[in-house]
Amino acid sequence: MNNITFAIFGAFGRQGIALVRWLTKFFQENSDIKFVLIDNTNMFGKTYIIDEISKITKNFYTYFTDISKSKYLKKFLEEEGVNVCIGALPSNLQYSAAKIASGCGAHYFDLGANNKVLEKQRGLGEKFEKNGHIIMPFCGFDPGVLNELLISCARKIDCAEIKVYVGCIPADRPNNEFHHEWTFNIKSTLETYIGDVFIIEDGKIKNVKALEGYREINIENRRFEAFQTNCGNGDTIKLIASDNKLKNCEIFTVRYPGHLKAIEKYLTSNSFNKSIFSEAQKIPYSKKDMAFLRIIMNKDFGENGKIDIHKVCEIEWIEYADNTQMAIEKVTAGCATLFIKRVLDYINSGSRLSGFMLPETFSNDILNLGPEDIVGKLQEYGFNITLIPE
Repeated sequence: MNNITFAIFGAFGRQGIALVRWLTKFFQENSDIKFVLIDNTNMFGKTYIIDEISKITKNFYTYFTDISKSKYLKKFLEEEGVNVCIGALPSNLQYSAAKIASGCGAHYFDLGANNKVLEKQRGLGEKFEKNGHIIMPFCGFDPGVLNELLISCARKIDCAEIKVYVGCIPADRPNNEFHHEWTFNIKSTLETYIGDVFIIEDGKIKNVKALEGYREINIENRRFEAFQTNCGNGDTIKLIASDNKLKNCEIFTVRYPGHLKAIEKYLTSNSFNKSIFSEAQKIPYSKKDMAFLRIIMNKDFGENGKIDIHKVCEIEWIEYADNTQMAIEKVTAGCATLFIKRVLDYINSGSRLSGFMLPETFSNDILNLGPEDIVGKLQEYGFNITLIPE
């Protein structure tokens, strides 16, 4: 695929602009890269977004529409020769983007949605396979590279337990009701606080409710809280459980102390009071954030019935906002670019890849990457991630 035309759905959001930046940087060997930038945003008073993209590339076209209702977008994408579509949208719109891609003869990737949307996208797999194209959702940070690393660690490292701590949070603790500032779409974030979460406990898969599993952790000599959320890691946990290797495996979302209690005030029978959305809108988006991932692998050295947990190794990853982009943009759009390039390179080598596939399946089952391979590639991309041995 020498000439690539990327269509980005939700292109004028923060992640959409970040994708233009990352894709331009890492596909620069393709002299004929074009972008079709799709958004339903009212651009009145927002011409600065076009100016910002123009500083990255001049080779783009814009298309404004409500993608859930658009009748003409598919034809436009075909006319523009789009061969790769990327969804950078709120969760509820990712299926619409994938469906459009399935009809215009393009590969499809996105930054993640939720488990319900994922199942609908899975249903499009047969159509993508028939057309000879790939649909690969969940290509961001979490879900995305977190799932990729988690499966690789579970399979390649001799351990009995894995604990994961992950979050994108303000760099400094906010002084507001929620003890938080938003780093991702508000509605999509709140959706992760309700529903079921899969964990592995005593070798068996188990359902728990979001917001359970409270604990405290230390990051760079600061105290944070962590709890379970419904972030679309269910398929990964099920896959690990089917290997019958790990005794325990859990994923925890990291926040500043006090956030959990603030959120719980709005919960009734595992659903939110409507007031939370209006209150959440009062909380600003963070202007300076940090992205964090810690994967701890433990081995059970118990003898004679006594359990003695011993840490085997750890992966630590911390990114901060800089003058050009937020940390959440770095890790989400950056990881998506890595996955997209890896898949397209594989296809360009003459290998066939089509239908529905998650990125962690591609990396682990087809490429057979170990944790050191994944961490090494992320380091090549300039990320501050380290694999720490025992």
